[in-house]
Amino acid sequence: MMKRKEIPLLVTVLFVLAVTGCGGGGSSSPADTTNTNSAPNILDPGALSILEGATSVTTLSATDADSDSLTFSIISSDDQSLFTITSAGVLSFTAPPDFETPSNANADNVYLLSVQVSDGALSNNQSLTVTVTDAFEGRVVDAPIAGAAVFIDLNGNSQIDANEPSGTTDANGYFNIEPFTPVAGIVPKIISIGGTDSKTGKALPNLALVSDVPADLSQAANVTPLTMVLSSVDTPEAKAQVLIALGISGTPEELLTTDGWAEAEAGDEDAKAAQRINQQLGLLLQTATTLTDDGDADTDVTVALAQSVAKQVSTMAESEGSVDLTSPASIQFVLTQAAAEATPNVVIEASAIAAVATSVANVNTVVDDPTLDPLSDMAQEIAESAQENLQTSWLN
Repeated sequence: MMKRKEIPLLVTVLFVLAVTGCGGGGSSSPADTTNTNSAPNILDPGALSILEGATSVTTLSATDADSDSLTFSIISSDDQSLFTITSAGVLSFTAPPDFETPSNANADNVYLLSVQVSDGALSNNQSLTVTVTDAFEGRVVDAPIAGAAVFIDLNGNSQIDANEPSGTTDANGYFNIEPFTPVAGIVPKIISIGGTDSKTGKALPNLALVSDVPADLSQAANVTPLTMVLSSVDTPEAKAQVLIALGISGTPEELLTTDGWAEAEAGDEDAKAAQRINQQLGLLLQTATTLTDDGDADTDVTVALAQSVAKQVSTMAESEGSVDLTSPASIQFVLTQAAAEATPNVVIEASAIAAVATSVANVNTVVDDPTLDPLSDMAQEIAESAQENLQTSWLN
């Protein structure tokens, strides 16, 4: 009989360990801990709208469960070429839309596009609708005034109130503001304050211009020193008489609703004649402001002074049948009366007003020359000299 061989203890232990490692005894493998990426999600901004003439639409937002860095883009859509978007989601028109001449595919002022947000691996899309709405439009011109604050004075207090539509002129003097409904019994006015002469680069913080509102609110309004004088009289007959006295052709409504600067640029001689008057009246306004400035910001009479200057010019036109803005006597009369009415507490020597009137008349005589194109470089150099050198010297 063969004798049984004993299994060494070490071999037994290794066998048991091997069986256990092979899954014996019901044990399981470790759980899979691989991370999964979640797609980002664009927050729906709802129906979007923008006033014609503006470009900024909205800033989009998105969420991501993984807090990944997100990037926005525009994807294929009917009107995608009309928009731009930054990687951070700032959506804009590439050019200011025009309500009257829509550029979207359906020409209905309802622009369609789709945007996408991506975390670099996964993405999410969102369709957007942007409606362009109509605006009350116009232009502020002495030369075109950039950065002027424009508002519709609905209650007749010559100050901007919370419920009154307002805006700012662009680099070429154009403005677009919310449509409005005139208040019964009150004649609304367009008021422009401040800005920069786009041709000379001169800041004119105290230049105020006031204009009537067109009878047809779908028409653009021309806001100039000349339309300000017209706004100081009430009846169509009186307005027409002022134009005759100033030697301006056309009707008051035509002057109000025609872009005179653009017409002058196109070579229209009547528009150039009107622009010469605008420059003469604009210098008169700026001079009145310089003379009456008491340095106290709490006694701002910018609008009141402009209205008073306009009133004196229109009164002269009605009473004398003509207005000579190259006459020192006429200039002195307007400055004296306007200063006394708008700033009665500011003492100005009569001799100082007389000297200023002579200087203004001399400049206006040069501007009045029919052979001088009011839009030429020479005309702008004259305007710049008057704005800078003469105005500064009168303060000394």
